[in-house]
Amino acid sequence: MAISFNEIPLNIRVPGVYSEYDSSQAVTGSGVQPFNGILIGLKNEEVSNNDGTPLGTLADDALHVIPSAKHAAEYWGAGSLLHRQAIAWFANNRSTPVYGIATSIDTTAGRASRSLQIEAAQTTISSARLYIAGELILFGGTGPDPATTAVKCAEDLRTKINARPDLPVRAEISPVQTDTVVVRAKFKGAVGDQIDIRETLYVDDVQAPGLTFAATGGPGRLTGGTGDPPAIATTFGKIVDRNYNMWVFPFADSTSKKALDGELKLRSEPTQQNDGMAFFASDMKYTDLVALNATYNSKYLTHICFPGPKSSDAAGTGSPTPAWELSAAYAAQAAQSLSIDPARPLQTLPLVGIKAHATARWSWENNNGLLGKGISPTYVDGGGNVRLWRAVTMYTTSALGVDDTAYLNVNTVFTLAYIRWSVRRRLGLKFPRYKLANDGTRFGRGQAVVTPKIIKSEIVALFGEWENIGIVENADNFVEDLIVERNTSDPDRVDVKMPPDLVNQLRVTAIQIQFIV
Repeated sequence: MAISFNEIPLNIRVPGVYSEYDSSQAVTGSGVQPFNGILIGLKNEEVSNNDGTPLGTLADDALHVIPSAKHAAEYWGAGSLLHRQAIAWFANNRSTPVYGIATSIDTTAGRASRSLQIEAAQTTISSARLYIAGELILFGGTGPDPATTAVKCAEDLRTKINARPDLPVRAEISPVQTDTVVVRAKFKGAVGDQIDIRETLYVDDVQAPGLTFAATGGPGRLTGGTGDPPAIATTFGKIVDRNYNMWVFPFADSTSKKALDGELKLRSEPTQQNDGMAFFASDMKYTDLVALNATYNSKYLTHICFPGPKSSDAAGTGSPTPAWELSAAYAAQAAQSLSIDPARPLQTLPLVGIKAHATARWSWENNNGLLGKGISPTYVDGGGNVRLWRAVTMYTTSALGVDDTAYLNVNTVFTLAYIRWSVRRRLGLKFPRYKLANDGTRFGRGQAVVTPKIIKSEIVALFGEWENIGIVENADNFVEDLIVERNTSDPDRVDVKMPPDLVNQLRVTAIQIQFIV
């Protein structure tokens, strides 16, 4: 018998018993695919954090693993866009490794801001409230007259905001009006315009009697965030070829989105096999959301929306949470579930930390229309929690513009990615340094020789493991249609045509009640 040893040479003359280890048969099962997330965002532009601590230690385009949200604050600044994304991620997922990178933005870009002019009609106010990016701030002030009370309220509001370094804003008293607080985003860019300020959120919220904001300077969205799209291509070049499954991306401009779509397509090609998907979010109007279908048609992008219209559409009935936090929560929950079972649907999963007004609701027709256009809607349950309705990609038509559901569901993309990873892992572990021969070759037992028939039997066995964990079905058809053959031009190559039938997800149950009276 001629055994193929890996390390023990044939010309040993020194007496002894020599042993080597061979791990090719050690690993069984279809395996657990490693998952990694990546947060792409912005660092702070402030001189220091609200609590006086220094800004983050990492420069732009420096990739780093994020052990916790606290570390994100240390790396990129407390309240930075990346820190807020990390807060949302870890609120929904503490097991999937996540990395972060701050992209460069135009130095001439502007930070979003809003002025809050306080008007007090009575002298005792101690329980005023304000929600900033969905976070509750309690403040107040007293004085001998309403004018003094307004000034003290403004001073206390500034103090309370700046005492919360996790907030994405910093506050200062206006140099012109002492009863006015100017709230500014800590980072540059149009994304700062998503930061919401409001007086009430829940149905039982009651503002302090006697306190109002001036009509021309009161709660609402920050405005004035400006700047060209970030230098995202440079950022991609700094992201090493580790497999990042979940990409959280906060920028809404078409240039950045298309660049990311191209990057993910490149990484998923057969020579790379680093499958990943980008998670976006927005609070657009319904008509704007459905119009996105004409701009993006990609299996690498999934776009989630809030469970109702944006705030400016219905007097503060939208979500106070910035969209870039919603996308982080979505990606984190998806990673948690898909890493366990890529074929199990994501519907009803909670998006922890995402807030929605009690009256924020899309209609059934709206939700159905959004899903038809590649947008993933959310809903609010009886307890006020925001949950996923259905997770779909932005792929809706074929290259010829014909309606195509091949990559409709996020589950389909991730199940295929798992199958590709699993078969690559199995064959790579089983036959790392094997010789290739034709079927019927009579080589000795123990020889490191493989034939197409042996590879086929290994793939069939692997299919049985996929079937056992519930991601494929119809084994007989798979075995019958599976082709494994030696390449006619390259004698060192085996070609495989593998037709797995993916399991589907239970999403709709139709019942006809045919009754008798």
